[in-house]
Amino acid sequence: MPKASRISGTLDINVLLSFVFGVVFITAILIFAVWIKDPSAFQLWTFITVLALSAGGVGAVIPGILNVDLPYVKAGGALALFTMVFLMKPQIIETIDKIVPPAVSPTAAIEAYLSKVDAKKIDEAWGLLDEEAKLGVARDRQAYRDVYASGRDVLGKVLERDDIGVQEYQSPPGYPVGIYRIVTFRTKFESGECHQESVALRAIDGKRWHVYLHSIVPTPIPCLKN
Repeated sequence: MPKASRISGTLDINVLLSFVFGVVFITAILIFAVWIKDPSAFQLWTFITVLALSAGGVGAVIPGILNVDLPYVKAGGALALFTMVFLMKPQIIETIDKIVPPAVSPTAAIEAYLSKVDAKKIDEAWGLLDEEAKLGVARDRQAYRDVYASGRDVLGKVLERDDIGVQEYQSPPGYPVGIYRIVTFRTKFESGECHQESVALRAIDGKRWHVYLHSIVPTPIPCLKN
């Protein structure tokens, strides 16, 4: 009766390390692409660091696989790939951050938000804000109410609101990743004064706009005469 055969052998440490670094590399990319839809600056930095470390690990083990036993070659390969990824950091982040603006006009989002503000329904206006704004610039609900009470309510009802400019930015420094559109108005209030009013909107999925920031310049500007 034939004996059962058994496969035996040794596992090359270089092959194992290559496999581990490859798994880390691919896993990091998949997690970042699938689960992190709105990466922060810290998450982007972490992503680049993981890529650089994984690339450096591959660079270190390839000479071992090729039976090159010169330490400086292994170190040089690892350092070269690690540095290469970091040198490509701006291009990588630019590719990640590139967001197509929504095809729909932001007018509906602006009007919905300003209608709540004009009606002094500040809590409802807060509910319409972008989620990142709720965690950042507008995270203090009471401060949010106080600003409107002291800066907006004293101006009275809106008599006219004419848009006078639009600007667009792609992931500006210091702000959450996204495409921003700032619509500026010349707004005439019941007080008889006109003020520059701006609404900044943010989009991250190419489908919809959300109000990120609303501001009114305290200093009056000239009103246009009809």
